[in-house]
Amino acid sequence: MPRLKTESEVATMQYIQENTAIPVLTVYHYDSNPYNCLGGEFILMSKARGVPLSKVYHSLSYNDLVKLLTNLAELVLPLFAHRFSELGSLYFGPNPLQNILAVAVGVFNVFIGQL
Repeated sequence: MPRLKTESEVATMQYIQENTAIPVLTVYHYDSNPYNCLGGEFILMSKARGVPLSKVYHSLSYNDLVKLLTNLAELVLPLFAHRFSELGSLYFGPNPLQNILAVAVGVFNVFIGQL
């Protein structure tokens, strides 16, 4: 369900921003309603600095590629320190003003907890 994907992306970015040192783009606004006045879901966020990796990847030297992958690993590894009691996606809970997230598991199980 695309609506859930958009909502999970925004909730996940907020969780990472609030709970890690990993740089995350700023979300200015989003709408997961496919029938909104724009005619589709969207996330309006800040622009990432730099050049798309796809533009330079094949021209990188071996040493630059090693540096790139080392930097990427240093960003991803801290995510493993964040554990949840269930597997699934992060979503805003019924009261987003209290920063409640829900971790949805499959169709039936939902864990709701405080950030």
